[in-house]
Amino acid sequence: MASALAALVALLLVAQNAVQAQEQDPFAIYVKAGIDPSQHAQITELATQVEQTNIGRSHEIMNLIKDIRTLSLQPDLDEKKILAAQSKINDLQGAMVLERLKLNMKVRKLLTPEQRIKLVAIIKEQRAMPSTPNSPPQ
Repeated sequence: MASALAALVALLLVAQNAVQAQEQDPFAIYVKAGIDPSQHAQITELATQVEQTNIGRSHEIMNLIKDIRTLSLQPDLDEKKILAAQSKINDLQGAMVLERLKLNMKVRKLLTPEQRIKLVAIIKEQRAMPSTPNSPPQ
């Protein structure tokens, strides 16, 4: 009985991991929409460019957060430096969001009209599903 239960738990974990991996694959939605290998390669190239840019921004944000933490531990706060660092973080985060939005628009332009229609249908379907605590908002 215990081994059957252990096997069932293992099977459920494998299935859950497969579902989560599919949800985490940024190309899964486009594959469902019917992209071909050429489109996949173009999307990969665009996404890689954005990712490289945003990695640098992420590192800068982490350094600014460290700076703010260090500054906040001083007996006399340097409000100007703290606020300037936070403002820079806000600017970097905004730029990252803007780049992702531009990427989505570029990718959409690569799709055929039929693929765009299918993509929109998939997105609407996903948004209509209730989200689980472990899944990111759609």
